[in-house]
Amino acid sequence: MSDAFLEVQEQIRQERLAQLWQRWGNALITFVLAVVLITAGFSIYNHFDRQTRLDQTNQLYALMNDASFPDNLADVAEDAMSPAMHALLKLRAAKAALDDGMDDVAIAYYRDVSVLDGEAAAPYRGLAKIMVARLAPEETAAILQPIAQDADNMWRGHALLDLAAYEASTLKNYDAALGYVQTLQTLPNISPSLVNKAQALEHVYTQLKDQ
Repeated sequence: MSDAFLEVQEQIRQERLAQLWQRWGNALITFVLAVVLITAGFSIYNHFDRQTRLDQTNQLYALMNDASFPDNLADVAEDAMSPAMHALLKLRAAKAALDDGMDDVAIAYYRDVSVLDGEAAAPYRGLAKIMVARLAPEETAAILQPIAQDADNMWRGHALLDLAAYEASTLKNYDAALGYVQTLQTLPNISPSLVNKAQALEHVYTQLKDQ
């Protein structure tokens, strides 16, 4: 009797499974295929992305180590490398120009970097603007003020220090210089080295102001 009961239960279970499969089988297959395709797509994309970055890095080193660098930058198409890679190349070219005493050429490279598109190039844009401000004193305030006022800019502390130096050494405005270094010391997440510089400069500017 119990065996017959179990057989009936098994038949009912199989019938229910068959009904569920008949109703939802196609949807389940579609869902599984979609998951497989999406997973495969991500894997292919990640592999392609890694390979692209590797190829661009190799190209970057090849260009930098070439005897014709930085003249060979003219042969690099804008879409051949990411904005970040272009930034690194031009920053390296700017340094080479500075080493050769060609400030105007260096400024041109820095200006190119300062207008590059893309989130990945953002840190390099900020650095390039800082360098232009240092090499072109007549533009210091106009370039650095927006950076110094931007709470999200990673170069904010450097901009404040450079503005303080500009006010003190160029304009002899020690009150303004003190304001910049004091502001820097109140900012969160500023590196200790910048804070130490700000504290030292505050002492110097206070003495100069009192003379």
